[in-house]
Amino acid sequence: MKQHFRDMLGKISAFLSRWSVRILKAIKRDIKKHPLISGATLLIWFKLFILFIQLNESAFASVYYTTQLCVIIYIALTYIVDLIRDRKQKWYFRKGVVLILLLLAPPLGITLLWAGSSFKKNPKIALTVIFSLFFAGQLLLQLPDKMETVFIDAVDEDKRDLKSILQSDLDPSQKEDLTTPQLAKYYSNSVVLIESFNRTGKKLSMGSGFVVSKTGAIITNHHNIESAVKIEVRFPSGKSYDSSSLIFKDPSVDIAVIKIDIEGDDITPIIIGDSDHLIIGEKVIAIGNPQGFQSTISDGIISGIREINGLVLLQITVPLSPGSSGGVLLNSKGEAVGITSYSLSDISQNLNFAIPINVLKSLVEKMEL
Repeated sequence: MKQHFRDMLGKISAFLSRWSVRILKAIKRDIKKHPLISGATLLIWFKLFILFIQLNESAFASVYYTTQLCVIIYIALTYIVDLIRDRKQKWYFRKGVVLILLLLAPPLGITLLWAGSSFKKNPKIALTVIFSLFFAGQLLLQLPDKMETVFIDAVDEDKRDLKSILQSDLDPSQKEDLTTPQLAKYYSNSVVLIESFNRTGKKLSMGSGFVVSKTGAIITNHHNIESAVKIEVRFPSGKSYDSSSLIFKDPSVDIAVIKIDIEGDDITPIIIGDSDHLIIGEKVIAIGNPQGFQSTISDGIISGIREINGLVLLQITVPLSPGSSGGVLLNSKGEAVGITSYSLSDISQNLNFAIPINVLKSLVEKMEL
């Protein structure tokens, strides 16, 4: 039985190998038959791929969509050319034409260079290397900017302020419990909506953040800003900011701290608490922007303290929706004890998680100035 199975696999492998060779030979013949269209299609493929990436499609989706379109374009053009083609006309193989196309459209020029131009082998290799690097440099310039280009440089003073804010020692016994309406009144305007955009202005994500200092430090989730070319921070009052500095980030725990210039604005910073004192069953309140509805208040309890993928997370019964991530999780004394993160509500009910605020404290403690 095992031998029969091996023989079957061997036959399948041989069949696929033969057909792979045939397909490659057919592609090679077709490129030589239609070098102009082959090179143009290759150029179009790269341009479309960059366009899909800029529209925030995944790499796999970008390759898939681009290849589909280019196959259609190639089949249509070769069919038309075969109907009207004059086989004696080879003007596109002339050295001058090839050199111009190498400069203007390297994939097309390189295809013509090797498909039938009169250049010798060594010049072909040299021109291929030079213009391949030239074209690669052009593509890199067209790729979406990295996240850091959104932000101005943070100064050490901002980092020191963040450290001092997170290191403040609080005695929970010295504070009274607050009602949910009181927490809403005190802190609703301290939770912001964060929207990120790509190069073309397409909105990439929408999340929350909360202000923790009079100078404008805002804690949020890293995924709310990681792919952005531009971000906008908007308060419930309607005031918005599009200039930020990045004080701290750690993608491994999905936390970032940004800063906007709000000096002089009437903002109540949220006090940082101690998540190590939380107990299962304790009441908590979340403020965020689910689906963009700003200053949404939700309450619940700590239903568990879990370790998931090596990270300690707070499991909460507070409902979370897209847009809630990066919001604040408050204890009954009005202290930030967590950063609302994500929900598994698509498959189960009440599986919502927040990052303990002490995770950020421990990381910032090690931050170099």
